[in-house]
Amino acid sequence: MKEEIHILHYWAVIRRRLLLIITVPALVVAGVVLTVWRQPAIYRAQTRVRVEMEQPEIMIHPSLAYISPYDTQRFYRTQTQIIQSAPVLEKVVQDLDLGQRWFSGQPDEEARALDRLRSNLTVSPIEGSTIINVFFEDQDPALTAEVANSVVRSFVLQRKLARSLFLDEVIESMRKQLNDNRWKLEESEAALHNFQIEKGLTFVRDRPLDEESLAEMNEIYIRARTNRLVKEVQLATLEDLSPEERISVLVLMTDNPHFQELRALLDKNEADLAALEEKFQPRHPDIRELQARVNRIREQLAELAEGMVNGIRAEYRKALQKEQVLAEALGETRLEDQLMEEHRSEYLRLKRQIEVDQEVVLTTRRRMEEAVVGESIPKVRIEVVEEAAVPDYPFRPRKFFTLVLGAILGTAGGVALAFFISYLNQKLVSIEEVERHLKLPVLSLIPRNTPSLAAEPGNYSAREPYRMLRAAIQSRARREEIKTIMVTSAAAGEGKSTNVANLAVCMAKLGDRVLLIDGDCRRPTIDRIFGLNREAGLVDLLSGEKGLEEVIQEVESVPGLDVITSGGDCERGVSLLNSSDLDEVILRVRSDYQLVLFDSPLVLGVSDTLYLGGAVDAVILVVEHNRHSRAVVLQAKKQLESAGARLIGVIFNNISPREIRYYAHYYYLGRK
Repeated sequence: MKEEIHILHYWAVIRRRLLLIITVPALVVAGVVLTVWRQPAIYRAQTRVRVEMEQPEIMIHPSLAYISPYDTQRFYRTQTQIIQSAPVLEKVVQDLDLGQRWFSGQPDEEARALDRLRSNLTVSPIEGSTIINVFFEDQDPALTAEVANSVVRSFVLQRKLARSLFLDEVIESMRKQLNDNRWKLEESEAALHNFQIEKGLTFVRDRPLDEESLAEMNEIYIRARTNRLVKEVQLATLEDLSPEERISVLVLMTDNPHFQELRALLDKNEADLAALEEKFQPRHPDIRELQARVNRIREQLAELAEGMVNGIRAEYRKALQKEQVLAEALGETRLEDQLMEEHRSEYLRLKRQIEVDQEVVLTTRRRMEEAVVGESIPKVRIEVVEEAAVPDYPFRPRKFFTLVLGAILGTAGGVALAFFISYLNQKLVSIEEVERHLKLPVLSLIPRNTPSLAAEPGNYSAREPYRMLRAAIQSRARREEIKTIMVTSAAAGEGKSTNVANLAVCMAKLGDRVLLIDGDCRRPTIDRIFGLNREAGLVDLLSGEKGLEEVIQEVESVPGLDVITSGGDCERGVSLLNSSDLDEVILRVRSDYQLVLFDSPLVLGVSDTLYLGGAVDAVILVVEHNRHSRAVVLQAKKQLESAGARLIGVIFNNISPREIRYYAHYYYLGRK
């Protein structure tokens, strides 16, 4: 089952590495203060200039540059490079006398000023717009604004000058080409004129005319003449009539629906007026109203009739003009057709040459005129959107922002480093790690600097962790009939002897009858803890030299607690722990005591512990907080299990009071 990770687990890592987490941002902030506060204040001024690209509707000249709509990005990159070019910046250096301001008395002061100007200048187009930002940075706030504005002015002037010079060259080239084309046209016209004089020609048609074409032209002329006569008769008739008669005639001549409707409406209103006049006097309101309506309709008809007459008059003039043109063309055509065929082909060749030369001259003239107009209309429109103002605050260093950012980054780096070190750390530093890696429950947490209860049996606060350990042991003992328990550790110095002694004292103080046996014949400790005599002990009992009653010693300060020390001859005891007499001793003492506790040697590198662990009912492993890697403790566990020992839990030893408080939250909030 995957263990749930509570937020307090993360807090435990932060708490354990709190010094590191505080030190890293403190060092970063100190470095920022030392670095930033020593830097001079740099001011930045900004000028915004809009550079718009206009495309010509027609090409002025083949040599003129044309920028397609797809080259917009390239165009603005080019403009930014032009702003930073030497011709633009050199003028700024000269106008503002930057060489004297920055490098007075030094050699090549203008060249140095140009390099400094270029290095402190930043030009960047705004994406998706036609605006280019021009930034300049310097320690003098007034100078930053002055330089930024001067750069833009120099750029505008340079673009105008470059455009003017370019167009002057183009116009001069086209003027020369126009003169050449005119000379060719004059030669072509002279050749045609000489040919006409030589052959006696006054006019010539381009194509020969056959009988069918001549008849067709004659028919067109007759239709035009007939149309003219019809219009002439209509116009003469209408002009001789009175307005009333003209309206009556136009009703018959035209099919204008509006005119017909007005005429019908006039007839109806006149009939209504005649009927009313029979009934009423002339001054009757209805008669007067109807009379006014009739007058308005007559005026509208008169205006419409006059307009129609004017239209007929215009059509007549048009028909007359068309008839005259056709008559002239028909006469010319008949004369032109009389030319000999050999003269016609030469004439056509000369005439085509004239037409080609005329088109070339016209085209060249039009392009030159467009170029002249283009000289006064810039193709790149430049407008200063926002001039640079004198900055009030330095652009860098931004001390407060940098300090806050350094603190944030330092804190983040410290936290990240803490978690990284915790990730790399293989030591067991938490209950979660102990239970996850060892697959054993933590039976009790022993605070750091816990005193020996053998010396201070009345220390109630020191007893509390061992009360919890006693409760856990008794719970397992009732379920699994555990009477003999060995307490050991993976390596020396983890506090196994002190903890087993304190557990024995606590259990005896709570009314249990407990026997504590010192099974560590290599480094016996129990006799020193309780101040007992080590002359007769476990070694003598296993060798048969002493009886059980002779080796058991009562602890006077702790009623209910008996102790068997390791004995006098410890070297002989190492081999005796592997004998069958150990099982007999354990069998004899388990019936007389509620619990028998064994202090044993360390697990790794010592075989005694494995023999003793296989003989007792259960084994408790002491693990010191943040001392050994989990690989060491896991190896000890595996060796015990391979010897047949049954491990029931872990005593987590030497924990700081702060961590004890955290683990109290862990027990109530984190564990399920």
